[in-house]
Amino acid sequence: MSGSKSFQYPTTTGSVNTIENTAFNVTGIIKQVVQPFLVDPNATHVTYSYQGVDAGLWYNGTAYLLLVSNNVNAEAHVPWGEVGLGCVTNATTQVQRIFSVAQNTNATGLNFRPGGIGIYTATP
Repeated sequence: MSGSKSFQYPTTTGSVNTIENTAFNVTGIIKQVVQPFLVDPNATHVTYSYQGVDAGLWYNGTAYLLLVSNNVNAEAHVPWGEVGLGCVTNATTQVQRIFSVAQNTNATGLNFRPGGIGIYTATP
């Protein structure tokens, strides 16, 4: 699935606490935020790839769910329009960060460090 990234356990850093705690936190996010989009039979889904960043975008008629993952070992900037969110004119009010690691946003799009991931919702 585009917009998702797998992780191996144990981690290569040897810090199992980090991935275990993150996995625990993400479980609630998946259940409360992501799952309703995935099981909605009326939601549409599109995938995007831009400069090594994969994205999955769902739209339920009211809001968007964006799952993004930087799959290259380089920094990347992804404009909103390149992941299907050309409707974003004010990222501060329209885009809500749900979860991210090594990734953030600005007014024009998404900024990734190598391996960065993010889960966002957005309203048109």
